Amino acid sequence: MKKKYGFTLVELMAVLVVLGLLLLMSVPSITGTLQKSKERKKEEYEKSLCTALKSYYEIERDEAGNKFSLPLSVKISELINKEYIKKNQVKEEDRDKSITMKNDFSCSR
Repeated sequence: MKKKYGFTLVELMAVLVVLGLLLLMSVPSITGTLQKSKERKKEEYEKSLCTALKSYYEIERDEAGNKFSLPLSVKISELINKEYIKKNQVKEEDRDKSITMKNDFSCSR
């Protein structure tokens, strides 16, 4: 009698079904993680702009003899020009926009 080597079609199909089920369970988890990562990146970006504006406010206010008042609105390009934030840290489309610091020192665009 001859020995048979390999797998039957049924065994191969069973493996494919199991792999498909594993893939179906892992895809939502991966997409959720990617979405959270994008949100965190956006939050950190906004935070870095706000930090630059706060530094701008404190330093420029001291140099101007406390003549700055809140709310304060500054173009992001000015923050770049005065080196409160690096050019490569700011998105190209945001460079001509303004950022505003409110009376409670929170920032918005």
